[in-house]
Amino acid sequence: MHNSRLVLGTVQLGMDYGVNNAHGAPSTDEAFAILDAASVGGINTFDTAASYGAAEDILGEWISARGLKNDMHVITKIKGDDVTSEVAGSLARLRIERL
Repeated sequence: MHNSRLVLGTVQLGMDYGVNNAHGAPSTDEAFAILDAASVGGINTFDTAASYGAAEDILGEWISARGLKNDMHVITKIKGDDVTSEVAGSLARLRIERL
């Protein structure tokens, strides 16, 4: 499966973010609706990070609930010196086997 040409950023799914964001992070149901719409629109590549609040957890829950583990591409960012531990944590939250 190829990466989609567009990448959906997930920071707003996991935390209050953005100058014009008056409503804060969406509920899990709203986040799933956003992710469903992206998937239907052909987006299969997502940008996230452990520092984005609950974004990795929400994205992982959605991937798992929709049975899309092998159909999605995830880009995440890590910080710190323990790269192995950071990657393992992201993989666990995202419920996927590779980034």
